[in-house]
Amino acid sequence: MATDKKAIEEKIKAVENDIAELKVDYDKYFIGLEAREPTETRKLVTQKLREIDRLYFNSTALKFKLLSARNRFNTLCTHWDRIQKQIENGTFERGLIKLAKKEELEQENRKIEREGYNKYDSKHTLRLYNEIVENRSSKGDNLNGLNFDKFKANLRGKMDELEQKYKDQPIKYQVVVEDGKLKIQIKKKFTRQEPKELG
Repeated sequence: MATDKKAIEEKIKAVENDIAELKVDYDKYFIGLEAREPTETRKLVTQKLREIDRLYFNSTALKFKLLSARNRFNTLCTHWDRIQKQIENGTFERGLIKLAKKEELEQENRKIEREGYNKYDSKHTLRLYNEIVENRSSKGDNLNGLNFDKFKANLRGKMDELEQKYKDQPIKYQVVVEDGKLKIQIKKKFTRQEPKELG
């Protein structure tokens, strides 16, 4: 018996987000921001992919999405293992990674500025969360209650409300951190058609 299509889609989307977050964790580890390799998180992602593999479903589109997620994960694992081996052999240069990450960050910022915030972009969401943590830490604020999963769910909820309110209107959202607090800015998209007024 085939598993519910929507349930499969949600599982695949969740593991795609997990892979994106794991990539961020490895990037932080390789440039020295984290002391330990995120091996446990990597095992959990591997387990989730295997669990989806055991499910039966007919959708060609979902099978392709799952294959793409698995291939991306395998490619990243090969890359991470190669760098880890370089670290163990003493041939790894963190400076080159930092330079590459700076260039990647600049590209991401240009894309965010152009397209706006995507609530399914876990990498960007994690950056916003880390920015809030760093901002509050620098001021000596209490960090009790700060949790990435809650932060992500809360931000998605706010985005859902705004998208419902401004649906079918040519706008984009920019999410920024100001004084340790999250702010969502609504901007008009440049289109060839006359833009509608925001209600």
